[in-house]
Amino acid sequence: MTMTNAEIALSRLLDEASVRDTVARFADAATRGDIDRFRATWATDAEWMIGERVHAVGVDDIVSTYQRLREGRDFFVQFAVQGPIEISGDEATTSIICHEAARGPGETYYRNHCVTADRLKRSENGWVFTSRSFQYLWLDTSAFTGNAFELPAGFRDEDSVGRTQAFGYVSAGGGRGAHRAFSPEASLGEGSSGRRAPSARRPPRAHR
Repeated sequence: MTMTNAEIALSRLLDEASVRDTVARFADAATRGDIDRFRATWATDAEWMIGERVHAVGVDDIVSTYQRLREGRDFFVQFAVQGPIEISGDEATTSIICHEAARGPGETYYRNHCVTADRLKRSENGWVFTSRSFQYLWLDTSAFTGNAFELPAGFRDEDSVGRTQAFGYVSAGGGRGAHRAFSPEASLGEGSSGRRAPSARRPPRAHR
């Protein structure tokens, strides 16, 4: 059965929306430290690269690598700006412009701008990554100020309540101290605990 032009256009829009959703779910899971949702964005035989030194193959290796990179962080946040999406049948390519920031373990600091080269495939649960390569445009490991806060339960998903990973929120006024350079490549295998400020309280609801 031949699809009409309107049906073809609608199908493409739905596929593009699904790709954008996968990109958004990756950034959200990485920021919140949600391992299960992070895993769900990958194909089982996927490949993940950060610069020239981080290279993980297969979803188990990718998740293990992510856990090592995330361990001990006061916070981590990823902002993702969607680039063009090209779809060919059950495969897609796209590129994302990212800003990331993190602090910890200890007095380590990390900020970058990067561009991704992404490949995805259609699955029964939507589009999933078969390959992600992050290439730095700018990298800064100098100290910055601010306080990291634990996400209160009302700002986390139901299945994330009780987890200890901090969300990527930083306030002004934190102290500056001695620091050492941090990068994803150098952090593999590090597990020292970072500093966290007490959890911020949930803002009161306005009465109608």
